[in-house]
Amino acid sequence: RSFDVGVTKYFEDARGWIDVTAFYNQFFDLIDFDAGPPPRLVNRSEVVTYGVEASGEIDLTDRLGLSAFFTWLEADILGSPDELRSRPRWQAGGRAAYKASAEARFALNALYVGARSDSSIPTGDVTLDDYIRFDASASWRITERAELRGSVTNVLDTKYEDAVGFRGDGIGAY
Repeated sequence: RSFDVGVTKYFEDARGWIDVTAFYNQFFDLIDFDAGPPPRLVNRSEVVTYGVEASGEIDLTDRLGLSAFFTWLEADILGSPDELRSRPRWQAGGRAAYKASAEARFALNALYVGARSDSSIPTGDVTLDDYIRFDASASWRITERAELRGSVTNVLDTKYEDAVGFRGDGIGAY
């Protein structure tokens, strides 16, 4: 069972918008993985999640635009002290995009992922740290049919784990 309710507001000058949505989900007989030991699938009789998502975008000028989002999530396994794995309470991100000319564009993205519980057979239950990651990209239209693109991911070489024992990618260029 689930429902959500939201509202979107467009700015009168058509230069942007903002959207806010609240949600509620109720799951019965959810199958979850418990790393144990021993590792096993477990039946969660009832799980409730609820929260708020918001996003927005605005063009500050004809050349500069900003966008952002955030999510707040609560997850509860009713009748159990256990937590659902890999469900951060907070996530947020943003993007600044700059159009230098008709041919050249640049962007900077930021992503925040909050602390979250996880588990593995060797470690048992652990809490993964929150992190912030930045990515940058650029594009240059060489001709009407050709465009050169490049990006640098994890610009600050942030150290983080996507899951227990699985480090996020370091700095990369593409």
